[in-house]
Amino acid sequence: MAFHSPNRFLRVLCCCFVCLAITYAAHAQYIITDLGTNVTPLGLNNNGDVVGNIQGTLFGDTNVQHAFFYTNGVSTFIPFTPGSTNSGANAINNLDQSVGYFQDNLGGVHAFISTNCSTLTDLGVGVTTFPSANPRWNGASGINDAGQIIGMRNSSNPRVYLIANGQTNNLPTLTGNATDSEFVGGLSQSGAVAYMVSTNGFFITTRACLFTNGVQFVLPTPPNYGAFAFGVNDSNEVVGALYASNAPSTFSQEPFFFDGSTITNIGSFATNLTSSTVPYGINNYEQTVGPAYNTNVSPAALALSLYDNSNGIVDINSLLPIGSGYTLGQANAINDPGQIIGVALYSNKVHGVLLTPGIIFNPGAVKYHSGSFTFSLTAPNGQTVVIQATCDLMSWVPIFTNVVSRNKVVFTDSDSGACPGSRYYRAVLVQ
Repeated sequence: MAFHSPNRFLRVLCCCFVCLAITYAAHAQYIITDLGTNVTPLGLNNNGDVVGNIQGTLFGDTNVQHAFFYTNGVSTFIPFTPGSTNSGANAINNLDQSVGYFQDNLGGVHAFISTNCSTLTDLGVGVTTFPSANPRWNGASGINDAGQIIGMRNSSNPRVYLIANGQTNNLPTLTGNATDSEFVGGLSQSGAVAYMVSTNGFFITTRACLFTNGVQFVLPTPPNYGAFAFGVNDSNEVVGALYASNAPSTFSQEPFFFDGSTITNIGSFATNLTSSTVPYGINNYEQTVGPAYNTNVSPAALALSLYDNSNGIVDINSLLPIGSGYTLGQANAINDPGQIIGVALYSNKVHGVLLTPGIIFNPGAVKYHSGSFTFSLTAPNGQTVVIQATCDLMSWVPIFTNVVSRNKVVFTDSDSGACPGSRYYRAVLVQ
């Protein structure tokens, strides 16, 4: 079985007189692309293009942030507008339009849109204060391929706005009172917005909301909990966090998945979550990424989680190449192919990283029973994979075609004894 992947080596399995030559990448399921030191990647499209911000002495001042754009192996800075002192990009669509914020020389924050990440254009939604506790809450936070944009702006209290069809409107609060506060979450390609509304305080009174087709829907929240909504996909599935709190300074955070009718707690690792600074991301394959604390160890350790309904929750760090030297400390977004962006520690420095699923054979999934041979591959979602077989390593015949979902495809050959000797397999991506 031949697979084209990094760190390959050969193992031969002999089962019931059928010898299978297997080449695979041990342990690793992600290829790491280093985006540079002091980089915080925040936005990711389905082409693998990344936007975010970079902070450091490149600009002569460690307090200065600059929006950056990464595509095809090259990182560039999005130029400052005249008179601006800081900038950051929060999101990018599949047309390479990005949105974010820039700070003027008086300290005010403006929302921007950038086409092809070349210049910043003020969206004209007003000037807010800087900085916010969450970088995505500065300026514009999301943009889809239809050009719809979400963000936050201040009046007496923060409000979430939606730009659609040439109009900019604040999203509805819960009570209609001026004292309600809103916080932005995510925007889907279909125009659905996930956001949060707080009526009195910040945690226990906060409700996760979904705004779609002009209608606000408040997600069902368990008693004595608050709820934050961080991401939404094209099926209106929402991910976020539930908060239980006895006092403003003491709270626990539990991640949830909303399938359109029910909120499900997706915590694992004997999880007690205590961080609210990193939003979750969700793609159209119901995969979500975010932070988790593993309370099975002492002291509790940060575990960056990848979750889907089929496979449950796993620590992304366990899927990195052995000996890579990278420790992922923050996961910010996941796209439909399953690529993940985040921040990692490498050689005692903070690096932005892009993780790409490799085309990898999973040796632990090999099964052979009564002439039936089963194995699975890890690969980017949406890719079409053809499994070919041969008896002589010369004439390859396609025997199985499938599209990868949840970064996995499972193959079963019920005719593995068709060859007089060994039967070999290889995976080919359809371009």
